[in-house]
Amino acid sequence: MITRDQFLSAISRERDICNHVFSKLHPDSYDYRPGETMRSTRELLQYLSICGIGAVRGMIDGNFAAWESLEQQAEAMPMEEFPAAMNRQIEAIGEALATMTDDELLTRTGPVPGVGPEVPFGEGLVRAVLEWLVAYRMQLFLYAKMSGNPQLSTANCWAGRDPKPKPVEA
Repeated sequence: MITRDQFLSAISRERDICNHVFSKLHPDSYDYRPGETMRSTRELLQYLSICGIGAVRGMIDGNFAAWESLEQQAEAMPMEEFPAAMNRQIEAIGEALATMTDDELLTRTGPVPGVGPEVPFGEGLVRAVLEWLVAYRMQLFLYAKMSGNPQLSTANCWAGRDPKPKPVEA
């Protein structure tokens, strides 16, 4: 399975990519919604800013009672604070897992939304926190591209960097 340090490295990378894609959004696109029943970009950013720590706290506590207060916190977040909120979330996850050993990731169990009532903690971290960050990062990329950033490319989405300029033909 994955070690705690590998997990923290993986979610830190996702945070960096999310922050990069966020930097490509124009404030006019925050209210972009691809369909009437879909989240807006603003709502997606709010959710991204708390979904990881919400899952970790729920797994540790054995319930997800803290989720509502996290959602209220996210709803109050000014959009320009998204990168700082993502940084705080990764730091909070690191703090929450600081005393957990790699062995505990394999043996300790807890609930994970959509996965099962009890799964090994390491599996839950991957199947909830990491998978959610990857999936919602991809959604953020697609929203950014659809709302007026057609120049975004695979490099923006998967590497968190602008693409290399193409050589100019003579």
